[in-house]
Amino acid sequence: MTFRVIKKIEPIERKIVLNNQINDNLLELLNAQYKHLLSKHNLAKVKLSELCDISAGGDKPKKISKMKSNENLVPVYSNGTNKDGLYGYTNKAKIFKKAVTISARGTIGYTVLRTEPFVPIVRLISLQSKGAISAEFLYLLISNLSIQGYGSTQQQITVPYMKKIVVNIPSLNLINKFQKEISPLFNQIDRNKRENEQLTNIRNVLLDKFF
Repeated sequence: MTFRVIKKIEPIERKIVLNNQINDNLLELLNAQYKHLLSKHNLAKVKLSELCDISAGGDKPKKISKMKSNENLVPVYSNGTNKDGLYGYTNKAKIFKKAVTISARGTIGYTVLRTEPFVPIVRLISLQSKGAISAEFLYLLISNLSIQGYGSTQQQITVPYMKKIVVNIPSLNLINKFQKEISPLFNQIDRNKRENEQLTNIRNVLLDKFF
């Protein structure tokens, strides 16, 4: 019985690893394309606050569970890199459209593109595009910044700090063309992440049942 279960789990594990490798390669390609875009065109300086709304996460929800359930479907994210900062699940989202989060404490500057409604907590910085650029372009922009924390005891970044950051961007026409080119790659990354979530759930069910 144990051998048969292991034989079922092994291909699941291999597919999860393969999807992660594909996503890593796609992100490397996207970052290379972004850097190439900036290197070939004239750039304008704008404050980050002109491109997006910036906010910080608050306290964790009163209703929260470690596992996703029919009652708690909304992911809760905090600062950190493990599982992209996933803290648990709750029943009501606070951010509903695609957004970029930046770890404000601990591993400062760790950046993730969020494609589903979620709740940020523990001062996790969230950025939502004001419409001139896509969340995907914003993600590449933030990922390529060198964000430094400040503070004598605990290094951190804050909303006022982020609002003052000045970034270099090409013209909106070039951005729009670039966004159309990169959209399929980001869609593939998102599909791979969703598939991995399903595969992980299947693997966990098998492990809980037989071990």
